[in-house]
Formats: sequence, C-alpha cells, structure tokens
Amino acid sequence: MSLLVPGFGEAQASLAAVAIGWMIWLIPLTVLAGVLTAYLHAKNQFAIEALGTLIINSTIIVGLLLVHNGYGTMYLLLCLYYFVACYVC
Repeated sequence: MSLLVPGFGEAQASLAAVAIGWMIWLIPLTVLAGVLTAYLHAKNQFAIEALGTLIINSTIIVGLLLVHNGYGTMYLLLCLYYFVACYVC
C-alpha cells in the first residue's frame, strides 16, 4: 500500500486498503456498463443509457447527502439496492 499512498501513516494506509477492497468490485461492473452502453448505442436506443447515467449520478448525490448527515449505513443499503436493481435484473 505504501507504493500507492506514500504520504499516509500506518492507520491511514490500513483504512485505504479496506476502502480499495470495497471498491475493487466496481471495475468489472464499469466494464459491463460500458459494453451494455455500446450495445444499446448500436441498436439506436439512447434513452435507456441516458436514464442509467441519471440513476447513477442521482445515487451518488443522495449518497453524499446521506453520508454528510451521518447516515453511512443507509447509503450502503441504498447502493446495494441500486446494484441489485440495475445489474442483476
């Protein structure tokens, strides 16, 4: 971890390692979203992809507001709901 964050202390590096562990699953989902977007564009279906972007950005904004107001667990559940609703169904 010291190569990625050379200025961090041991406690900060440990926290960063946990955060990276939580976020690493976003890489394959981002690739999947890009492939699905390309597929929809090829079929001239632009509205569905635009709604997906709207949902993602709205979720981020709501999540930041919830975390700012002290509802971190609520944001985690909201993200889990979003993941199940958008990527599994």
